This record gives sequence, structure tokens and C-alpha cells, in this order.
Amino acid sequence: MAIFKKSDIILVILVATLALFQSCGTTYNARKTVIDATKSARRLIEAPSDKRILDFNEKYALAKADMQRLLNEAQYNPLAYGVIADNGVEWVTLGNLLRSLEANRIQGAQHVLVVEATDYTSIVADSRQKACDAYFDEGVKIIQISSDFQRRKSALSYFDKSMKYSSKYADDIGYYGSQIYIEEADRLLHSGHPSSQRLQTARGYYNEALRFSVNDADLQQIIRDKIATVDVVYVNTLIEEADRQARIGSPQSIDQAIANYNRAADMGSQEAAIKKQDLLRRVGIVVVISGERVSSRFLANFQSRLPNYVEVRMHSPLLGSRYEGDILIITDRNWGRRDTNGDINLSFEIIDLRRGGIAPHRLADFTYKAKRKEQFETVLDRNRNKIIEIIRNLGLNGPYRY
Repeated sequence: MAIFKKSDIILVILVATLALFQSCGTTYNARKTVIDATKSARRLIEAPSDKRILDFNEKYALAKADMQRLLNEAQYNPLAYGVIADNGVEWVTLGNLLRSLEANRIQGAQHVLVVEATDYTSIVADSRQKACDAYFDEGVKIIQISSDFQRRKSALSYFDKSMKYSSKYADDIGYYGSQIYIEEADRLLHSGHPSSQRLQTARGYYNEALRFSVNDADLQQIIRDKIATVDVVYVNTLIEEADRQARIGSPQSIDQAIANYNRAADMGSQEAAIKKQDLLRRVGIVVVISGERVSSRFLANFQSRLPNYVEVRMHSPLLGSRYEGDILIITDRNWGRRDTNGDINLSFEIIDLRRGGIAPHRLADFTYKAKRKEQFETVLDRNRNKIIEIIRNLGLNGPYRY
């Protein structure tokens, strides 16, 4: 195997970058002059005149020179074939107009148009194939000279460009792409004792490898087996990390513990689901909303803004006045009634129910009056940030809930 020095790799990248910059400059000129020549040709066909013949001759000469310059450049920088292919519509359109001009024998009072049509359709088609080859070769070159994952992954952008021009390397690109992700995922999985975050990254890379290997059933099965392996390790690691975070006991660590239990439970772990419920039973806070019904969508949105150890519920009328929770958000007893001034009561309060037999503690009063009735959900939404701040500042219930 050939050994490349770091300076060699940098040189290859600089040369490729310089070539791209050079081709971009030529491309801009070639595209502009081709468009100008195309417009001039259309005007000439619509209304022939000496002035328009001279204008076309001038503009086509510039376009032809730029197009030839780009074709010459592609001889030493094959990536420039992609530039020709990308501007193929303009080139083919001009070629069709040239054939029309040649067939119609355009002439003015003093000048006769002499033009030889060029088959730009075949030039563009050939450029597409050569661009496909060039970008594929460039991607393979990057993979061969580097073992760094990020550097190797940059080859995929070249493969994408190659596929843009032709799918003839589809199987090879699928193989290279899947191998890039498989090798990095394997490294993450087998390097020491990986964290759940690294294992999640590995799972993502295996899934990327699946995407690249759609045409190889055997390779897909190998990747699925690897995903099954990493899933087992990932779930166990999530539970281990959640257990450690739960033992720390701070609001932040408890919140992260529940998040990790949730991830493991979502992947089918009954153990994680049980541990999460046990942790919530001991330290979680249940917020009950009562008085007027709010939608499940509102509850879910409200829940998403709170720590994981906080659960938001709607009070069920079947429970009567028994509020099975810790914090109660409840409408005023005169909610919705008009006073002598014709104002409607839209007040509510937040009450701490965690003291057991001791009198409940009022955390906040929200006193509002309005001329028109509003839904409880609307009033809560208007005060959402204040309510969330109050609940966040409560902290955890603590171990006394065993």
C-alpha cells in the first residue's frame, strides 16, 4: 500500500480546490457569453438585418472562444466537464439555433451570415459521462489517501456529483459509502466503554450505511446484524447512565435520567420503563389542571416546556374534589361570572398540595377580568411563561415519597 505524507495530501486538496476555482471563473464567462449569443441569434431569426448579423457574429465569436477555453481546460482538469454538463441546456439551445441559422441562409442588405453549426448535444452528452468519471475518481482518490473519517466522508460529495451526471457507478458508490460509515461505526462501538451519545452516533452511521447499500442484500443483512448488536449495548448503556444520574439526585441529573430511561423504553426496554416510573413516584411532580377542560394538544405542548420529572394532567370530574397530584392550577370559584360592573372573572391560582394534612400553600394568584368570556386554555397560554417558571423553581419532591 502506498504511503502518503501529510504534505502530499494537502497538496492534492489545494490542487483540486484551485482547479475548481479556475473552472468556476471560466464557467461564469462561458455561461454569460453563451446566453448573450443565444439572445442575439433569436433576434436575428425574428428580424434579419445587417446590424443584427454583425451583433451575432461578435457575440457568437466570444461565446465560441469561451466554450472552447472550457473544453481545453477540461483536458487537464476533468472536473470542468461538470461545468459543461451543468450548462448543457444553454449549449444545446445555442446549437439548435445555429442549425436554424445555417438552414435559413440569413442575409441583410449588405451582409450574408456565414455560420457552421456545431453539434453541442453530443459534446454535452460526452461531458456528462466524463464528469461522472472525474468526480467518481476524485472521491475514490480521497478515500485511498486518508484514514480520517471526516476527510473520507468528504468524498461523498464527489460521489453525489458523479451520480448527478450518470448512475453507472451506483454500485461502487454504494459500497464505498457504506464502508465509510461501517468502519467509523465499528470504531465507535468497540473503542473502550462508549457513552450512549457515541453509541447513538454509531447507530446513525450504521443506518447511513444501510442507505448506501440498498442494492446489496447481503451487505444490508450484515449491517442490520450490527445495528441489532449496537442496540443492545446502547439500551444497557442508557440504563447505566440513567441509574448514575438518578443517584446524583439533582434536578438536572434527575431530568437527564428520565430522558435516558425514556430513550431506552422507546427501544423496548421494560426495565427502563419500570425504573422511570419508580423514579417519578419518588421524586416527580404531578401538575393537575382543573376548573375548565383544556385540550390534549395544549397539555402536550405545556409538558414539553417543563423538566422531564414534571407530569401535567387534566383533573377528571370522576375524582370529585380529590386532586391526585402535587401542584394544582385551578380556576377561581367565580370563574366566568360577571360582577356588578359587567366584567367577567377570568382569575386562577396555583396551589401546592404536597403538605399532606397541613393546609395547602398558595404559590400564585392570577387575577383577571374581561368584558368577554375566554377559554381557560387561552388564559393559561397568555401566562404560560410565568407558570412554567413557578413550576421549574419548585425543585424535586424529594425521597420522602417512598
